[in-house]
Order: sequence, then C-alpha cells, then structure tokens
Amino acid sequence: MLDGYQSVPAAPSATKFGRPEAQVHSSGVISCEVRRVLTLLAVACISSGLTLTAALALHEATEKQAGIRRQAVAAAHNASTAVQREISTGFARLETLATSPALQHRDFRTLYDQMKAVPLPPGTWLFLWDAEQQLLNTLRPFGERDLPRFTDFGPAAEAGRAQLFQRGQPRVSNLTRTPVAGRDLQATSVHYPVRIDGEVIFALGSIIPAEQLAAAVSLRSLPSGWLATLLDRQGNVLVPAGSLAVGDKPPAELLQQIAASPGSEELLQGQGLSGAPAMVAMSRVGEAGWTAVVEVPLTIADAPVRSVLKLLLGAGLALLAGGIAAGLALARRIERPVEHLSNLLDATRRHQHGVEARQRAHWKSTDEALFDIRVTEDGRFLLDAVNPAYERQTGLCAEAVVGRDITEVLAPQAAALAVANCRQCIATGAPVRYENLLSLPGVQRDWELILVPIHDPATGLIKSILASARDVTAQRQAERERDKALAMFRRIAETTPDLLYVYDLHAQTSVWINAQASEVLGYGKAELAAMGEQIIPHLLHPDDRAGIEAHLRRCEALPDVSFAAVDYRLRHRSGEWRWLSSRETVFARDAQGRVTHMLGCAQDVTLRRQAESAADATRDMLGRTLDALSAHVAILDNKGCILAVNAAWRRFARANALKDRDDGIGMNYLAVCEGASQGSAVAATIAAALRSMLHGPREEFRIEYACHSPHARRWFQLRAARFGEAEQRRIVMAHEDITEAREATEAVRSLAGRLLAAQDAERRRIARELHDSTAQNLLGAALALGCAGRLAPELAEEPAALLAESLDLIERTQREIRTLSYLLHPPMLDEAGLGAALEWFARGFARRSGLRITVAAETLPEELSSEAATALFRVAQEALVNVHRHAVATTAEVRMEMTGSGVARRLRLIVQDDGRARGAGKIPAEAGPGDLGVGVAGMRERLRQLGGCLNIGPAPQGGTLVQATVPLPSLERRNAVS
Repeated sequence: MLDGYQSVPAAPSATKFGRPEAQVHSSGVISCEVRRVLTLLAVACISSGLTLTAALALHEATEKQAGIRRQAVAAAHNASTAVQREISTGFARLETLATSPALQHRDFRTLYDQMKAVPLPPGTWLFLWDAEQQLLNTLRPFGERDLPRFTDFGPAAEAGRAQLFQRGQPRVSNLTRTPVAGRDLQATSVHYPVRIDGEVIFALGSIIPAEQLAAAVSLRSLPSGWLATLLDRQGNVLVPAGSLAVGDKPPAELLQQIAASPGSEELLQGQGLSGAPAMVAMSRVGEAGWTAVVEVPLTIADAPVRSVLKLLLGAGLALLAGGIAAGLALARRIERPVEHLSNLLDATRRHQHGVEARQRAHWKSTDEALFDIRVTEDGRFLLDAVNPAYERQTGLCAEAVVGRDITEVLAPQAAALAVANCRQCIATGAPVRYENLLSLPGVQRDWELILVPIHDPATGLIKSILASARDVTAQRQAERERDKALAMFRRIAETTPDLLYVYDLHAQTSVWINAQASEVLGYGKAELAAMGEQIIPHLLHPDDRAGIEAHLRRCEALPDVSFAAVDYRLRHRSGEWRWLSSRETVFARDAQGRVTHMLGCAQDVTLRRQAESAADATRDMLGRTLDALSAHVAILDNKGCILAVNAAWRRFARANALKDRDDGIGMNYLAVCEGASQGSAVAATIAAALRSMLHGPREEFRIEYACHSPHARRWFQLRAARFGEAEQRRIVMAHEDITEAREATEAVRSLAGRLLAAQDAERRRIARELHDSTAQNLLGAALALGCAGRLAPELAEEPAALLAESLDLIERTQREIRTLSYLLHPPMLDEAGLGAALEWFARGFARRSGLRITVAAETLPEELSSEAATALFRVAQEALVNVHRHAVATTAEVRMEMTGSGVARRLRLIVQDDGRARGAGKIPAEAGPGDLGVGVAGMRERLRQLGGCLNIGPAPQGGTLVQATVPLPSLERRNAVS
C-alpha cells in the first residue's frame, strides 16, 4: 500500500511471448511455410470480411426494397385518406345545409340562395332531391322545372334512392354520367338524407369532379415511374393514370386480386395498371368503398437487390486478389509487430507510474475526505490511512485514528451503520453508497459516503476498502427546507379552487396536477397521467388546437418572470365542454436553458363564458331589434354622450352631413341641445328634460317638434325613457318621423274646418229659407184661413172648431220655425253681436229648460271675427244643452272676459253650473264625444280651426266648468291689414 493506494505490479517481460526477442530478429528471412500459412490466413480473413459485407449489403438492399413497399402502401393510404377527407368535407357541407330552417319549412327560394352562397371547389355544385327528381340545382336558375329524375340514371340510381329514402343512410355514388351544360360529364357525388319529423323527405347532393379527386390522390408527388389512380366500387377509373382515362377499367387480373384481398390495405404482385408486371399497393376508402391504387414497376422495385449483387461480384474479385497480395506482404513484415509490442509494453509501464503519481497527488490535494479501511482476518475494519481533507473536515489528526477500529472512532449508531455497509461491500464485491450522521466535536454533520472494494491481485480477496466522504449538510438542509415548502405548496394546491398543474413541453403531458382536476374535468390524477401525450388530442376541443399549439410555442420562448395566458375548452367526463382560462409561467429549464416544464393555474370559466355568450346574444338581439325599428334610436350615458345608435339613426345621420362624425357616436347630445337653446325653444325644452332625467326624478319625456329640410317639411316626435342608476344611468331616445301623421291630421283638421264652414253656411241658408219662404207661406195660409172664417160666419160648430184648430197649428208651427231658424243661425248674431245673441239664447233656453241662467258679457272687441263669434256661440249653446242633459243643476252662468295683451290678447267664454258631472261627479279635461255628446268634438274642432282651445273640468265650487278661448288679432296686425 502506498498512501492508501495499492501498488501496481510490474509489467511482464517480452520473454512471455514464447521465445527470446533476439531470436525474432536473428533469422532475417521467414520460411516459405510461414508465408504460405500467413497468406492463407489473410485470404481467409478477407473472405470472411467479404461474406459479412455481402450479407450486410444484401440486408440493406432488402431493407430498401421493403422501404419501397412501405412507401407504396403509405402512398396508397395517403391517397385514400385524402379522398376520405374530401368525402367527409362534402358530407359535412351537406349536413350543415340539412339543418337550415329554410329546408325544414320548405322555403326553397331561401335554401337556393343559401346553397349558392356556400363556398365550393371549382367544378362542384349542389342539388336537392325528393323521392322522384331534383328540386334545386345550383347550376340551373331557381324555378327551372326540367331537372333530372332518378330514372334518368339507370338501375344503380334506384339502389341509391332506396339507401337514401328508405334506410336513411348517406351515400357515395360510383362514376356516373351527368348531363351538364349540353355535354355529358363523368363525375361522382355524395348524398345526405334530410329528415323532417323523423322521416326522410329530401336528399342533399354535391358533385365531386374528377379534378378534385385527382388533386386529392396526387396530394404528395410520387417518385418517377410510379402510377396512382382511384377506382370506384365497379372498378371504373376515377383519376387518370398513364394510358388509363376516367371511366376506363384496369386489367381484369388486377381487379380480381383487389376484389379477393381481405384487408383494407394490401400489397399485390402481378399485372399492374399498365398491364406490365408490377408491385401494386391498394388502400380502401372507408365510406365510399373505393380503392386507391399505387403501381411500382418491378424494374424499380427490384433495382436495389440487382445493383448490390453486381457490386458484390466485382468487389469480391478485387478483394480476393488484394487479400493474396496482402498475405504475402504481411509475411515479409512479421517482424515489425513484435517490435511494436515491445515498445507498447514499455509505454504501458511508464503510463502506470504516471497514474500512481496522479493518484498520490489527488489523495493529498482533493477537498473530498478519503480514507483507507483495512479488512482484518477476524472481520474487523481498521482505519489504515486518511488524507488531509479528512483531517480538516473531522478535526481529527491521522495519528489519533490510523490503526484504530472504526467502532472506536465513531459514535455507536454511526459505527454500526458503517460496519453494516462495509460488510455489504465485501459481500457484494461492488461499491456501496450510503449516508451517515456523524457527531463531530461541537457539531453534527451529514456525510455521503462511497465504499469501493480493493481486491488482492494474488488471491482475489478483498483486503481493503477505499472510502470517500462528502459533507452534504447544507444540501440536506436545503432539501428539508424544500420538502417543507413542497408540503405547504401541496396543502395550498389541494385547497385552492383552481386547477394547478406542471406541464412537460417535450412529452406534451401533465407531470403533476392537483385534486381539482376531478371536480373540473371529472377525471382523476391517475387517469390524466395515463392519457400521457394524448391528453390534448383526447380532451381538447378541435377548434382550440391551433390556439394551444401557438400558446405552447410562445411558452418555449417565455422569460422566467413573464406569464402566458390562454383560454380553451376541455371535454368533461360527462361529454360537455368546459371553458378553462390558464395562466402559465416557466417552471424548469434544461442545461441549455430551454424551457422544459411550465407551471400553470387554470380557472373554470364555463359559467362566465356562458354568461358572456348569453349577454352577446342579448346584445345582438337588442341591436337587431333596434335596427329593425323605423324610429331613430340613440342611447345616452350619464353625461349625455351618445353610446350607441341604430341603423335608422345612422341612415338619417349620413343623409344629413354627419358622415365624418362616426354617425354621432361619442357626441354629447345634451351639450348640443344646450348650445342650441338660445335660438330654439324646442332645444331648450329637450335640454331641460334631459337634465331632469339624468340628475332629477323625471323618468320619461315626450315632445313633438318641426325639423324642416330645404326640400321638405318634416315633423318628429321625441320619446325618452330612463333606466339604470348612478353611474350606470342611461337614456333611450327615439325620434319618430310623424310627418305623414301630422300632415294627415292637418288635412283632417282642414277638412273638418271646411265641413264646419259648410255646415254654418248651410244653417244660414236653411234659416233664411225657413224665415223668408216657409214662414211667409204659413203666414199666407193663416191669413187665408182667417179670411175664410170671416166670409163664412154661419159655419157649423164642427167646421168652425176645425178652422180655429188649423189657425192655432199654423201659429205654433210659425213659432217653432222661427225658433228653429234662430237656433240654426240667430240673425241677431250678425245684427247685434255675440253678447246680444247669448242673452237672447239664454232667455229662451231658461224658459224651455227651467234653469236660472245669468249672462255677463263685457263690451266685446270690434276685431272679433264672425267665425270666432259663431264658434263661441255654438260652444255656449252646446254647453247649456249638456248642463240640461247631463248635470243635476239649477243654475248656470255664462260670461265673457278678456285676457292678455298685444299678440297674446284672447277672448274667453266661461259656462259654469252648480250641478255635478255624470258618475264620479268630475269631467275630465279631455272628455270625448261619448262623454258629453257629439257636440263636444265639434266645439273643440271649431276652436282649433281658429287657434283656440276648449277645456272642460270640475269647477272649484262644484259643478262643471267649460272654458273656450280664441285669440284676437293685435292692433298692429289690424293696422297692417288696413
């Protein structure tokens, strides 16, 4: 032993090779027998190498040939997959159209427009069948009747019709001739049954042209000389290949092999598409029953093996000649290897001495505690040597421990563990690693020890153990702190409502996930771990896959202090989709600094997403509803700014020079009204109302106003309503164009005025006719009867009584005609004025009705027009009639009074009684014709024609109060008229 290391034995001398070294160099010439043996040996070695090389080359050629076969099968599989994708795309397009409400309600016009709007590949069109014929065809105009029938396509179409309409199964057709634009087109098609109330009523169809299939089959370019095509269920060529065109059939032998193949993907050997010997790969298209075929000529398939055989033949001849030459040369130079071996032995000895020197230097200078344990024959373990690092770390000098048993140096528990591991090292003959807690002077340290057994070269027994110790106290303390932190993290992770996980970017799986996974997704942690890298394909929503892939790419370049967020959907165990919102940060990197693991926190935001979707749908429905209104609608915020407008508002804004202001959105509507208040009473009224609604108690507001353009007169009605509170207070304004209604009202009023004027004129005419004609005729009759009585005084009693009765009747008729004439149009209204006419009518009405009526009429103004006087007289007349008919009254008062001055001068007629109204005893101010007789509407309309108004309501002291007011022309106006 040298400083704890066992000395290395000396290298053997050159005499161990069997003969003295001098004898090798003394002969100088090698015998012919040696040369022959060496030559044969060289030839044998080269032959063995050639055989092995040939085997490897043939194996590689065979692998290349197998690769061609696999490539052919893969090409056929890719072609069938691409065709299946085209068919699935066609079915998906038809399935989407099958759910159209227009189809369910048989709205073929709308369905035809939807079919025309579907984006389609070139050469593709859509059509709709019923059980007999086509109803719609996007190549034909809507409504064309000359469309194909099922019977036009032969017996195969009958089987397709049964599959669609009886069994309700989607169908892919074989190659079919279809008349298009005056020529026959060979194409295939897909059909999808449409169920209404559980019964197949229609079938949607889509053409798949040969060009589209050819693009799918040649999705990847094939090597030179290869051919690829697609066959339908009857063996017709769907994609041109070589000399085969669309509709041709390949050789019968090939079709028989394909039909007899049991699997979906096979490799056939025999006659190919072109009729020449070939290797043919086939793959069936699942839903259609078609077959994708790829042909590889045998000259290409067998080329690797033939080329290797040629190469091996030439190489074998060359190597055989070279081997013979090499054997002869080797025989001549046999002495050189012996010399090289001697030199190598010397170099090995020098290297061994260098290794020992380095080991001694390492023993002294390393920071790792090293010590040598000698194993005694009685099984004890003595410390045989310790290095300086051991002395520094333990505080024990070599003299105090060398030669002593380890049970005397270490504490009992530590010594027992050390002895047990030493015995294990001897028993196994292999290194042992363990940890031990050592009680050193003033401190306890955690040591990690490695025991390496040292075998005796002579006996092979283990005589010593080389031990190395490393102080891992700081590392173990850090691990214990880490374990505490991990325990706390686990408690937090298991109690948080969020889903926490650690995701491996390379393996694409979650390496850790908390228990919330069961609540959020319905899967346990073990189930998610078992999914492995299939967790994203199995659980992720297909529409979110591209977003997740982009998110993972962002994570690979994410700095340590940054976060990446993404929203996505995962499938719950129940089958429903759950929305998750994840926020992730870097958790671990590899030695090159690349991100390997991400720590993420995911929240279940399904309810929030559903609420957002519902809110979006509500907002969309509200927007569409507002856009459907003809009124110009705007929504104001709590400051009066426009937040949103409907389509009618935008059209009006763009038609009125607001194109550069975003249709008014963002504009402060209240400020605009306030700015226009000085020049417009309407704007001031609207501004005041909006302020009251925004900051006061007012809930609603309504106003009609004129908004004339240079080309037309227009009236609008503004309705405003408030909703929300505080900062969320909003006002909805609706400007309705009431021009037509306003013009219609004015036309009605104008017509009513003309009717009233015609009525008054007719009354004057009738009154004048009654007074001037009928009354005079009755007077003549009375005079004639009186004259007849005087001429015949001797009449009998009965004729005399009849004559007297006739005179009495004539007199009463004259009074009634005179009264009727006065009621139709009192003559004194034109002769004595309104005041005298009212007094005359009141006296007569009081006499007939029994009411006590007082009339107080001031001196009436001269500018009172005859129309106004007539209207006021008719109001008083109708009011007194209503008092007599509907009120329980004994007295009534009629008075006239003047109000205002200048342009505001008005004449007011007041009729008041002491009775009560019908029913409740009060009469509303806007009583209708049905409430107080048909004359009230006439009174109100008469006054409106004159710019006046009529108010009916309860009197302060009881009874009913009727007030009729008409404006009077001002003095300036009368002077201007004069």
